[in-house]
Amino acid sequence: MTAALFPRPQGPPADRNLLERVGWRRAAAPNTETCLNGKDHEDSKRRSRVVWLAAASRCLSSSLVPAERTDSASPVKARPGRSTAATDRADKAPRANEPAQLPDSARAIPFIRARAAAWNIDPRRIACTGGSAGAGISLWLAFPDDLAGPRSADPVARQSTRLTCALPTNMQCTSHPREIKKIVPANAYDIAPLKQLQGLPATFNWDRDPIDAARDARLRDCCPFTHLTKDDPPVFAMNSKASEQSGNIPHPNFGRYAERQMDALGLECEFHLTTDLPGPQGHTDAMLAFLKKNFGRVR
Repeated sequence: MTAALFPRPQGPPADRNLLERVGWRRAAAPNTETCLNGKDHEDSKRRSRVVWLAAASRCLSSSLVPAERTDSASPVKARPGRSTAATDRADKAPRANEPAQLPDSARAIPFIRARAAAWNIDPRRIACTGGSAGAGISLWLAFPDDLAGPRSADPVARQSTRLTCALPTNMQCTSHPREIKKIVPANAYDIAPLKQLQGLPATFNWDRDPIDAARDARLRDCCPFTHLTKDDPPVFAMNSKASEQSGNIPHPNFGRYAERQMDALGLECEFHLTTDLPGPQGHTDAMLAFLKKNFGRVR
C-alpha cells in the first residue's frame, strides 16, 4: 500500500472562482490535510477508479482512506480491472462548517489523476459514489465546470476534476433548507445538522430568520444542481423506499428531483428505489452495469 498526503495548495487556484466562493482557503493544519491511499498494481492493465465518499462527510473535514477499510459499506468493491479509493471520517478529523468539505473532496479527483501512472489508473475513467451527504458531494463533483487551474504552480491543481459518471445513493441533492422544503414534505428542512453545517444555533428558524445575500449565495453554490449544464456526466441514483416518510432525510424525492432536472436537459439519470431491484446483490449488479456501460463509452 502506498500512502501520500496532499495538503491544500499554498497559493490561490487559477481560474477557479467556484472553489474560492465555497471556501477554498490558504491555511491548513496538519490534521486537516487530506490523505489518500492508492495501491500499486504490478500487472500492466490500466484500471478505472471509483471514489467513494462517506456518509456524514458534510460534517467533518474529508479524509481519504484505503478502500479496503470501506468495502463493507460500499456496494462498489474493488475487482479485477477496477480499483477504489474512499473518503471517510478520520477519528480525529475536525468538524468544519459547509462548504469546507467540497474543495477538500474536489482535491481527491485531480490527486488521483496526478498519480495515475504510478497507480496504473486510466485517468479518463474516474467515477464517484457515496451515500447520504457523500451522495450530495458526489453530485457536486460531477456538475460544476472543470475546476482545474491550468496555470497553477501546483501539479495536482492542474489536473481535471471532471468525472465519467456519478452514482449517489440515498442522496440529499441540496443542503439549502429552503430548497429542501420544496422537495421533501414536512420539516425535513429544519433538522439540526443543517443548522450545524452553517454554524447556526439550534434555535435558528429558516422560515422567519433572515438569510443574508452572502449566505444564500454560498448555499446555492453548494447545491449541485446550481451548476447542472448539458455537458454533465450521467448519474445513477438510488434511494431507499423505507426512507419515503414525510420529514425524512434522505427522502426518495431527492432522487426524483435529480431525475427531473437532468431529464429537462436531455441528460441520463437512472433513478431507482431500492425495492425496484432484487436485494443488495441486485443493487450492486445495477451499479456495476452502469459503471461498465459508461466506462465503456470512453474512447
